[in-house]
Amino acid sequence: MADLSKERDGTKRDGTTLYLVHHGSTPLDESGRVHGWGQASLSAKGRKDAAAAAEYLSSKGVGETYSSDLARGIETAAIIHKKLGIKKPNTEREGLRPMDVGTLAGEKDEDIEGIMSDLKSRLWAHAPGSSQSVAKFLAVWGKELDRSIQEALNEDHACVYVTHSHNMATLPYLLSTGVAPIRLRSPVGPGGVVALHISDRGGQVILDHQFDPNPVEIDGQ
Repeated sequence: MADLSKERDGTKRDGTTLYLVHHGSTPLDESGRVHGWGQASLSAKGRKDAAAAAEYLSSKGVGETYSSDLARGIETAAIIHKKLGIKKPNTEREGLRPMDVGTLAGEKDEDIEGIMSDLKSRLWAHAPGSSQSVAKFLAVWGKELDRSIQEALNEDHACVYVTHSHNMATLPYLLSTGVAPIRLRSPVGPGGVVALHISDRGGQVILDHQFDPNPVEIDGQ
């Protein structure tokens, strides 16, 4: 059995909370189209989404932001960064990108619903022109999530990570113990905030959908 005494004498905190933020809305969101790795910028509504997320986070002790390296992620982080007066520069991470959907980017959600469902059922299949299968995306995102949790435990402030709908939607899968699956109460809309409450030095993570300026109704609720 591994000796954990050295780790317990290190700098990591026993627990912390990190915040995942869905980027603000873009013109593609507002027309029901898929982003993929496209570089759509925030719309006027998207800038308001980001400002609403920043307002919610203003009392959370945030001292650092991270974002995907896509325009909508960077712009959302910049608004949060400015409104919270954070001194450390934003860090861009490719691992916070959504799944690469190849040539499906820009298509209407409703037009490719069947294709996306098929890809989810065949984990190693690629969308046309895509560099990723669902399985590869989950591996990349899972590795980035692990890095985020470990680095958050090393900080004396809360951290914000601006990411995308694919990443938010797969959190329950990645965090589930397999005994009691974790579920979001609803999809996370643009500007929505999910908290990960981390304890036991990363041994336990509780998922908490805390704030959403664009709540998505499901099951008639």
